[in-house]
Amino acid sequence: MRKLLSFLLILVTKFMFGQSAADFNVTNFQPFIYHDINLLFTKIVPNKSYKYWECVFNLDAYSRIKSRRVILQRGDMKYHTITQKYTSQTGFMVGCPPMFCSYYIVAVTDDNKVELINTRDAFKAFIGEINNLDEVKLTIHNNDYAYNRDTLITGAYQERDNDYLLFLTFPDGDLPMDVKRSGVSIKAILTKKGNFNVIEQKVYLNRNTLGVH
Repeated sequence: MRKLLSFLLILVTKFMFGQSAADFNVTNFQPFIYHDINLLFTKIVPNKSYKYWECVFNLDAYSRIKSRRVILQRGDMKYHTITQKYTSQTGFMVGCPPMFCSYYIVAVTDDNKVELINTRDAFKAFIGEINNLDEVKLTIHNNDYAYNRDTLITGAYQERDNDYLLFLTFPDGDLPMDVKRSGVSIKAILTKKGNFNVIEQKVYLNRNTLGVH
């Protein structure tokens, strides 16, 4: 809602976090390749060792237990008898408007403690340092942004030594129809330590101008 209000009030909003928007030379960027979002979890390298962890997808805010669906399991499967007893009323990467869906992770540590990862910050900590491009994509989704390959400046990345420069946009469900018909370009930076910051965001009145940088 905060992002939506900002677009209704202004067309151009800048957030400066020590990185210049001038560093975003579109000719140095590669387009994102789409994958099923559930498959992205297979490339997670957790920030610490676990005996077992599973990722659960929840659909429908009013029947979470019935709709609990394990999409990925890693480690010693015998611990699933423990983790399957855990459900969550909240999750990260919340979406699917006007309904509800989210994800959460149940993990068993090396000292046999059960961890429930069911918030944005907890998922960020679970990933820790960014190890691959799929973790970049998950971090984008975890921060409520998206990538659209219609143009480079709505869905592309540039990897550098210590970070990724990102051209992003908003998920369609977060924007009113008049904004969807134009276009949104967001410049962001994701450090390989896992810190995500927006540098600049713009609404373009004519979607055909999105290819011009």
